[in-house]
Amino acid sequence: MPTPGAFLIADPIFVDSPANVDDTASRFPLAAEVPPAGWQTVAEGGWVMWFPTGVSLPRQGWKVHVSVELDAAAEVLGEVRDFCVERGVAFKFLRSRRLALAHNEKYAHRGGSGKLAALYPPDEATLRLVLDELGDRLAGHRGPYVLSDLRWGDGPLYLRYGAFEQRYCLDGDQPVPAVQRPDGTLVPDERNPVFTVPDWAPVPDFVAARMRALAEEAVAEQPYRIDEALHHSNGGGVYRGTDLRDGRQVVLREARPYAGLDGAGTDAVTRLRRERDALTRLADLDCVPRLVDYFTWWEHEYLVEEYVEGGTLQHEVALRHPLIYPDPSPTELTGYTDWALDVVDRVERALTQVHERGIVFGDLHTANVMIRPDGGVVLIDFEQAYGIDEDFTPTLGDPGFATARVRHGRAVDDYALACLRLSIFAPATPLLSLADGKLDDLLAVASRFPLPAGWPERIRADLRQALAAGSTATSDVGPVSGAGLASGAGLASGAGPVSGVGLASGVGLASGVGPAAGAGTAAGVGRAARRLRAVDASGAVARRVGRYPWPVEAGPAEHAGLLDSLAAGIRASATPERTDRLFPGDLGQYPHGGATVAHGAAGVIHVLTSTRMAYPEREEHLDWLIRAADRLPGEYVGLYDGLAGIATVLHRTGRGDAARQLIARCRSRLTEVRGVSLHSGLAGIGLALAGLTVPDRAVEDDLLVIGERLVRALADPSVPDVVEPSRPGLLRGWSGPAVFLSRLYDRTGDPRHLAAAYAALDRDLARCVTDRCGNLQVSDEPRLLLYLDEGSAGVAVAAHELLRHGEVARLRETLTGVRRALGAEFVLLPGLFHGRAGLLATAARLATSPRATTSSRLATSPRATTSSRLAASPRVADDRPDRITVGRAWPGESDRQVLAHLDRFAHHAYALDGQLAFPGDTMIRLSMDLATGSAGVLSALHAALHRTGVTLPFLDLPPSPASTDHPRPAGADERTVSAGAGERTVPAGAGERTVSAGAGERTVPAGAGERPLSSVA
Repeated sequence: MPTPGAFLIADPIFVDSPANVDDTASRFPLAAEVPPAGWQTVAEGGWVMWFPTGVSLPRQGWKVHVSVELDAAAEVLGEVRDFCVERGVAFKFLRSRRLALAHNEKYAHRGGSGKLAALYPPDEATLRLVLDELGDRLAGHRGPYVLSDLRWGDGPLYLRYGAFEQRYCLDGDQPVPAVQRPDGTLVPDERNPVFTVPDWAPVPDFVAARMRALAEEAVAEQPYRIDEALHHSNGGGVYRGTDLRDGRQVVLREARPYAGLDGAGTDAVTRLRRERDALTRLADLDCVPRLVDYFTWWEHEYLVEEYVEGGTLQHEVALRHPLIYPDPSPTELTGYTDWALDVVDRVERALTQVHERGIVFGDLHTANVMIRPDGGVVLIDFEQAYGIDEDFTPTLGDPGFATARVRHGRAVDDYALACLRLSIFAPATPLLSLADGKLDDLLAVASRFPLPAGWPERIRADLRQALAAGSTATSDVGPVSGAGLASGAGLASGAGPVSGVGLASGVGLASGVGPAAGAGTAAGVGRAARRLRAVDASGAVARRVGRYPWPVEAGPAEHAGLLDSLAAGIRASATPERTDRLFPGDLGQYPHGGATVAHGAAGVIHVLTSTRMAYPEREEHLDWLIRAADRLPGEYVGLYDGLAGIATVLHRTGRGDAARQLIARCRSRLTEVRGVSLHSGLAGIGLALAGLTVPDRAVEDDLLVIGERLVRALADPSVPDVVEPSRPGLLRGWSGPAVFLSRLYDRTGDPRHLAAAYAALDRDLARCVTDRCGNLQVSDEPRLLLYLDEGSAGVAVAAHELLRHGEVARLRETLTGVRRALGAEFVLLPGLFHGRAGLLATAARLATSPRATTSSRLATSPRATTSSRLAASPRVADDRPDRITVGRAWPGESDRQVLAHLDRFAHHAYALDGQLAFPGDTMIRLSMDLATGSAGVLSALHAALHRTGVTLPFLDLPPSPASTDHPRPAGADERTVSAGAGERTVPAGAGERTVSAGAGERTVPAGAGERPLSSVA
């Protein structure tokens, strides 16, 4: 399987399938061959399939993989073709050397990397023939060990029992590749980095014999005990261990031969030997780990080094950075500045010592710097180190600290040091990869600190000098490598290490670093824009990416212009001629996300429609969406990742027949769904079904079944037909089911549903903590999370929903604690699910009355204050009469937060051919999707500027016409009631009554204190 970084090699602007890379120059000769008579060929996803005409393969069985080093690939494929044609065995192969490298680079999936070709023997006899005869033909060839498979002998053949035909089943709420048990049940086709066989699968005698032989192989013992895995990559692991001879702690670095390739095709063993040589030359320096040992165990090589106490600089920055909290004091800013400047000075001195020994570090970034308890710094991970005078070009690097335009000499370290000096104050240097002018925005973030005079000029000068000294004569910026996952730099919105590691792309600053010259208008971005070559149906096309001139102190007209520019940029990115995607999104778009709400066309169409932006292509795009939905595997049933969400968008845009067909497909899979989440599970599907405006008894029954399953799961966590969510928040935690159960209570009036809604929210609230500033965030050790998808912002949205049913002090306290946290100055990402857009949208929603958030009766509460920038104003000139006026103020603190977030979107804003656009979660590619990119930002900006308070699609769904008003609990005080797994404080009435609640009984507010509650969407 390709690494996530492989999705960056095809297009310098957008994430795209590696199958779309221009690999013509590295195609294997076999990819251009015409099969002989009686054979057919099909190309799909970078693979080329050859199969005999008229031969029907079984749906699953023992398949054989071929794994060889790159230089032998073309020759070996010729041997595979000859054998398979002679013996009538179907096979497939990767079409090019470049794709083969992408499938075996450093951060490729460990369970599937290394595979060059796959053969599909139809029976046991043919399997034996393949292993023996083809094995003899390929004797002497070696390649990366396919960790999911059993190696046959010492050659390049591996085998595993698995699917021949692509089928899926649900694992919780996630579709995964499937195989079929003898009883007909589809179960996950496990592709883990260890060989396993399903206990029901037939195992030929010769395979069983090979398994026994491997199990009996004796392996020499080593004097080290592995205590903890610190890191894994396709090249090997990094472990904390103990030297059994003296009891001291050590770090063991593992390297697998032929695996974990960098952009030059160098394997992990070669790089580990390079690190050994560098540590040997630097042995007496305190700023590098001491080399302890180097040995080979089985076929892997290991470097043993000193265990350095302390944490990485990345971790320390995330813990200390004051801008991740609202309103840091001058004392906090000064204290952090003093610490950060001292650390960078120490790093610079360490680099100088390394350079004096004639070594270039080659991979400097915040995760490769350790901070000892006494403040000393240690540089770690020297696998990219090389001699200053050596003819060597690093081809791995962190996207915020490496660039394809600085490739030689000590300038590689100088460039990285300048980026580190900037990153410690503005931890978003990957943004430099697409536009040089983003340096101005990062320096603006850093300007919040009391830095020495001339500090910004030093950053500019250091970058210029490094670019001039280490530049290469390339016209287009290309990847440093096939682009593996790097350690990442930046901050989560709460204290703790960054959750999502960065993606190495190797694109960086162009020469001439400086302000965005000429970038005065969106239409004329100026010289700071870079011309990059994007890919469309007709081939490569030049597009300009630059820094967007974000309006300062903007008023209603400028805000309306931002919305229009965002919408225009999204529409311009559409490629209806493609079948895999309509709008470019983030990594979640693959393999099947091109049509979905979170990452695909459905979410973008929803946003452009619901914000009432000009959208003349909508009907064409809806036609595309219907065709794409028909191709989507039926196991993709979720609200944000599947059929339920697509159906809801079609339903709300007048495509009722198509929506009903998708809903029918979705309902047919309900019993298989075990996840509870709003994103992919029962709660999201239920919310989609509840949004149908055509009464349907069967749908109502499904809603009740979903409700009962959630009630049972909350009463008894061991219930087998649901999977407990592990990530608190609105989309993937219990907060989403709380929202659904609240809406279900609106329809049924069943107090069990309301009690279960409170119990669901309690599950997520139990994972929340108060940080040092009094802000409420989700604890995910060692991180604190604030986001909408995973984090306390999403929990607050659910609490806001439940406050419709009556005042509960704990819920009000939740809103207060989260509302403070929403004022964080620095947010790593711009997107809706995990970034600033989500915080803005949450702030906007929490500023509305909980009883005024339904689409059918949306009302704004009276405003106590106004703002000069968000004051009431005449309707913006517009030929759309139904467009809401931009410009009424939020009350008090919310007003200040909205304005601050609006200004700070400048940090991430790009101009793509003059129109506003935002990067996705990779930070180094633009995205138009709802979850990570421009559509999500458009949705949040529209919610804030138009005062709707709507944060996410379908939270504003109107009630079904079949719904009726139901009484709700009322009263000024609260009572503690049983609620599934624990107790819950709920609004109390004048008395109480006992009702059945799934697994038992619970006490709920009684009718004496009830009053009517209007139906809520």
